[in-house]
Amino acid sequence: MSAVKTSPAPLDPSAFAARFSTAARAAGFCEERFGARDGCPLVAYTRRAPGRHPRIYLSAGIHGDEPAGPLALLELLTTGAFDHRATWFLVPLLNPTGFTLRTRENAEAIDLNRDYRHPPHHRDRRPRCLAPPPTAFRPHALPPRGLGSHRVLPL
Repeated sequence: MSAVKTSPAPLDPSAFAARFSTAARAAGFCEERFGARDGCPLVAYTRRAPGRHPRIYLSAGIHGDEPAGPLALLELLTTGAFDHRATWFLVPLLNPTGFTLRTRENAEAIDLNRDYRHPPHHRDRRPRCLAPPPTAFRPHALPPRGLGSHRVLPL
């Protein structure tokens, strides 16, 4: 008898944010809210290493139909992968409304992965996807490298 593969339950943004926050604080990360969408906080986590070390920014959860990225960040966090050889900047859930809706886009039907580089041409030049701009969270001068984690699950 073969096992039947099922897709995991949808990621609940509020529950995930609470789990990630608890794990991040336990690992020594500072938490900074930089906005909210539909009651779910947009949060950045930072843990600085003393001295000169690489600065690494990791974000996940830009597509609401791809829970692998946020779940992978949580797993890396809880297993101690973010050690003191680097200063870490983590943003685990960029699109909470997409996860609520289980869609690639946010609640305004904007694909955040496409919108951030080409903001609308009007008075407010920030990308439409952003909540109020970050305050102290500014991972500036980071190297232009990234790691993509995409996984599309059947709905």
